[in-house]
Amino acid sequence: MSPMQLTFYLNETTNKKSARTISIEADSTNLHVDSLNNTVLCNKMFDSFYKFTRLNIEAKNVEEIEADFLHGQEIYKCLVIVKGRIKIIKQNTFKNLMVMVLGLHQNEISTIEREAFVNLSRLEEISLVKNKITRLSPDSFVKLPRLTLFGASDNRISKIQKGLFKFLKNENVLIYLQYNVIEVLDGEAFVGSTTQNVQIELGHNEIEFVPSGFFQGRRFESVDLTHNKIPKFSKDFVREKVDIKFLDLSFNPLEEETLEELTGWAKENDVALVCSDHSDGVCSEMSVALVVATWIISRVLV
Repeated sequence: MSPMQLTFYLNETTNKKSARTISIEADSTNLHVDSLNNTVLCNKMFDSFYKFTRLNIEAKNVEEIEADFLHGQEIYKCLVIVKGRIKIIKQNTFKNLMVMVLGLHQNEISTIEREAFVNLSRLEEISLVKNKITRLSPDSFVKLPRLTLFGASDNRISKIQKGLFKFLKNENVLIYLQYNVIEVLDGEAFVGSTTQNVQIELGHNEIEFVPSGFFQGRRFESVDLTHNKIPKFSKDFVREKVDIKFLDLSFNPLEEETLEELTGWAKENDVALVCSDHSDGVCSEMSVALVVATWIISRVLV
């Protein structure tokens, strides 16, 4: 590890500076950290801090985050670590923190170890947008009872496996998984989850088949399956009762027979169905992945 040097920026008048850190004497500080040439984030960098509201780290050359690197620190709202070279999130890296919003977008994360995010009792939102993740495991996310937003857009995820969403326990959740390379949706992806109301974004993937069981057992406020490769749905899918409020299947190669079946199915199940395969003149499209990342960054600044 290179010599430990950090640059701190904060909007708080009651602080005292040292050669390495700034000691915070109040509970309302927004702290921005430039990691400079450091390649590792470790506990020693923050050992003079105690309480602050938001911590935003521009990771630059950071390749590694030590497990429990913020042990003993109390961050009450947002922790954001962006634009680094971080490849692995180790077990217990984010453990027992009091943070409500956690942003790790725009890094190079490809691996998330089991229990990397554990016992985050106040966590409501997490962003893993714009990384290199190929696989998500439910064992990486443990005891997150208040999580309402899970963002992993713009990655390389290829499969939504059985029980993936079992860590989702809040009654209402929003899931962003568009702009991946998802080919497979397991019909039991939500097994073990107690969430009751879901909004899920699966647009711009490689999905060809949607299993009927995927939508069973809870209400889906909205489902985005736009820009996939779905030609048809199984007979079981259109026969079973589902609770979907809005389903967008635009820009899929749906067969004419399937469109007719889906139209009848949507009417019977009171689903607002969209199956457009063209745009109506002026149509600007923005990656929701970018929207999520921008929104979480704004949470740090508010």
